[in-house]
Amino acid sequence: MNFELKEKIKEIIKRIHAGEDVTGLKNEFKKVLRSVDSAQLAKAEEELIKEGMDRKEIQKLCDVHLEVFKDSIEDSRKELNISRGHPIHTLMEEHKLILSFVEELKYIRDQIKDRNSYDGIEGELEKIKHLAEHLVEANLHHRREEEVLFPKLEEYGIVGPPEIMLSEHEEIKPKKQALLELTENYKHINFKEFLRKLDKLISKISDLLPSHIYKEDNILYPTALSVIKKDEWEEIRRLCDKIGYCCFTPE
Repeated sequence: MNFELKEKIKEIIKRIHAGEDVTGLKNEFKKVLRSVDSAQLAKAEEELIKEGMDRKEIQKLCDVHLEVFKDSIEDSRKELNISRGHPIHTLMEEHKLILSFVEELKYIRDQIKDRNSYDGIEGELEKIKHLAEHLVEANLHHRREEEVLFPKLEEYGIVGPPEIMLSEHEEIKPKKQALLELTENYKHINFKEFLRKLDKLISKISDLLPSHIYKEDNILYPTALSVIKKDEWEEIRRLCDKIGYCCFTPE
């Protein structure tokens, strides 16, 4: 990476952390931002961590970083050239389905939120349980990242982004499990209490997962494609095959 460009990226990130207005930064660094890709952003954040910036602070402000770098990152993502069956293609296709599950959960929750009892919503409750099962099944998706992709990125010196994504996995997994358990045991819970817990869990999941997926699709995966050598992907796919796929993974 060009030294001057790297320093500019680091300056932007530091000024975000100092609380500067995002819109102002986008306007000021418009020319620089057009030349930034996801790998460059990941490497700049990695250097800031090495220089002493707290990793949790970077995670907390990651969404703000994305807002500043959004246009350039999405432009670079359009140039991704991956075929069906490539491990990254599979992960991204799974992401599309996971996002659709989240949207369906929100829709069903809104359909039943004004009801007064379980009467007449058995079908909706079964759908919520089915969607929750899919989300828990997506732990296989996380495992392929955690056991294959993240370690490979770390071999190339990309440590910060995988660690941030791993910590988000650890935050998301219990929420998905709790949603499944709620749908399995709802008959033992007062209806109003069930609705309250359901709303809380779906709200949290719909907060965490789309943001997490956006960061993986637009930073982590493009970074992986730019640093991992082409001849290594076949072995990565073999290791992913060994772990296995979700029940909803496209062929």
